[in-house]
Amino acid sequence: MLKEVVEDGITTISTDFNLMGERLAQMILNNEQVKIENPSSLILRKSI
Repeated sequence: MLKEVVEDGITTISTDFNLMGERLAQMILNNEQVKIENPSSLILRKSI
């Protein structure tokens, strides 16, 4: 939240940490060893 108010915001790249945790738990429970892409999003603010 601080990034939204400091100097009108700082552009960030964010990921879905809940989805990442759920997928990791599934991989551990199923003894999977795979490489997967975790979705991310670009949040544009006035720093760019």
